[in-house]
This record gives sequence, C-alpha cells and structure tokens, in this order.
Amino acid sequence: MQASLFVRSPHGIGLTPNGKQAYAYASRVLENVEAMAELSAVGDIQWLNIAFNPSSWIADCFVRFYQIHEKENLHCQAHTGKCGKCWSGSTNTKTNSVSST
Repeated sequence: MQASLFVRSPHGIGLTPNGKQAYAYASRVLENVEAMAELSAVGDIQWLNIAFNPSSWIADCFVRFYQIHEKENLHCQAHTGKCGKCWSGSTNTKTNSVSST
C-alpha cells in the first residue's frame, strides 16, 4: 500500500488524512509497547504477604527478613489480624506505607 502521509504547504508540513490515521495507529502501538514493558517489569517483582496476630517477636523477624532481602526486587505486605493494619513496602524502592483495612 502506498499512501501520502505528509503534505507540504506554504505554512510548513502537515499530515494528510492517511497520515493522521497512521499517526493514530503508531501512537497506539507505542502505548501498547510501553504497557507490555510495564507488565514485564511487574513480573520481576516477587511478592511476600504475611498475616499474623500482633507480636513484637514476629515483627522483629519480619524486619530482619526485610533488611536481609533489601537488595532484591521484593514487595512485602504484613497484615495484622487484631488491629486491621496493613504494612506494605518494596525493598528495591524503599517505599513503605501503613493503612487500615
């Protein structure tokens, strides 16, 4: 298929109707490629979810585990059953948060 994508005018270069359509397709392709790259990056993350009754012993164990594995691409979530709190953090980004559930 041969189609003109650009048109030259005294004001510069513009897109033909076929050029606008090709631009829209190319934009969608790039968006999909970026989405696929994000999906593949998510696949590299390992998840650890634990739930426990609040105790200082398990909290200390979890903190030690987290510190040992801080260089890995690991996302951890700790849920405490009694108070309904959730701790979430990623070892590779150092982002941590606590939320009520």
